[in-house]
Amino acid sequence: LSTHKQPIHSKSRTIADPWLLELMPEAFIEMNPLDAQRLDIQSGDQVRVVSATNARGMTGRIRLISGIRPGVITFPAAFGHWQYGSGRWRVNGRSFEGDPTRNAPVRLNAVMRLDPDLAAPDGWTIGLEDPVGGGADYYDTRVRVEKV
Repeated sequence: LSTHKQPIHSKSRTIADPWLLELMPEAFIEMNPLDAQRLDIQSGDQVRVVSATNARGMTGRIRLISGIRPGVITFPAAFGHWQYGSGRWRVNGRSFEGDPTRNAPVRLNAVMRLDPDLAAPDGWTIGLEDPVGGGADYYDTRVRVEKV
């Protein structure tokens, strides 16, 4: 599992920019065409991405790009917020509806490999972190892609 930044959605905050969303309204899970051929997947197909720590997985549409190494999938990091104005909330008794375009379906953070050494007694844990930089370690997550 890998992640990348799109030129127009460079940080997770850009999902709140309506002009950028007009240019790029959705994100794709990107895969090499050789892998897609082996899995009988076409560009635009809905797929589920699952990992050892998230068997339920996440779904999204595939886009085939030959520049991605076979055996690797990637997704843009700016899309798919459960919060940041995408949900519903209440303030002082008033209800507010979020913007569903900010809650795009491709947010593969949930399939990241979880760190078993940092699990709390209730089972809650976090994704692996790079020991040097301290950032999220997507690259140690092995995933399986299934056509939906």
